[in-house]
Amino acid sequence: MTSLLVRDMDQETVTRLKARAVMHGRSLQAEVRAILEAEAALSDRSAWLAWMDGFRAQLGQRSGPDSVDLLRESRDER
Repeated sequence: MTSLLVRDMDQETVTRLKARAVMHGRSLQAEVRAILEAEAALSDRSAWLAWMDGFRAQLGQRSGPDSVDLLRESRDER
């Protein structure tokens, strides 16, 4: 394994990362590693497309107005 040192991190960023680590039940180091691994995997086109498919599936589960309907209403109000 290779080590990575990140210098001059903004304290607010570190605080948010620590909070995120607690939320996921892992150490700060493990959280940062997970973030970097996930982001690096997205550089692979097939992994990125798979992530987008999952994201679209999550959006499909949300309830709310259809953007097409909102645009039509806005246009009709003019």
